[in-house]
Amino acid sequence: MGRASRAGWLLLLAVLALAGGSAGVRGQTASQQREAAVLKARAGQMAEAQAALKAMLASGVDDGLVAMDLASLLQQDRKPAEAVTVYEKAAKPDPPDYALAAVTRAYRDLGRYDDAARLARDGARRFPDDTIWPLLLSLVLSDAGQTAEALAMLRTPAAARAPPLERLLAEGYAYRRAGNPAAALKAYDEAVRLSRGDRGVRNEMAGVLVDIGAPFGAATIAGATLPIQAQQAASMVR
Repeated sequence: MGRASRAGWLLLLAVLALAGGSAGVRGQTASQQREAAVLKARAGQMAEAQAALKAMLASGVDDGLVAMDLASLLQQDRKPAEAVTVYEKAAKPDPPDYALAAVTRAYRDLGRYDDAARLARDGARRFPDDTIWPLLLSLVLSDAGQTAEALAMLRTPAAARAPPLERLLAEGYAYRRAGNPAAALKAYDEAVRLSRGDRGVRNEMAGVLVDIGAPFGAATIAGATLPIQAQQAASMVR
């Protein structure tokens, strides 16, 4: 059975459960049903969780957060277009921070940078103590080619309160997008040190080395073993 067909069956079963399911389900409040669906997602039952939330919306069972949780789960499940559709249809004027962040990322994944920046700025205004917003806005601005603004955002007091590693990664990304590999490498080098050699961070640094035509250095930074180093380096420049 294909993924789409399976999702359709799950949604149908969820709707039937809401309409005439067990007394336990019928006796639950909308919040309890929503929270139960989220617990399913946390337990690895992502498809079932999404189907349950979709069924709640289809049945008119809502506590004002069903669409927000669904949009967040869809973004986590790498379905940005669906996440945005659910979010925009809900048109909630004051979305919670987690949903706002998720849909900001979904807009970014879709290349809708103006919308992503708008939501990130809204998040920074509504949740000034949360350091995720200046970093997320910086990443979006870098994607949009507004690297000077992205770097300026990282120098704000709000960004200064962010975890140093996350701020350095955003800085390295901005410099890389700006075509300044030396500054990008400096930021990533410090990030590698702070992360104690995390592979993902090293891969970001390796990407800059590939950009400047240093595939062997990239392979070394990325952690390739010596026997396959040359092969991996060659593949990086194809």
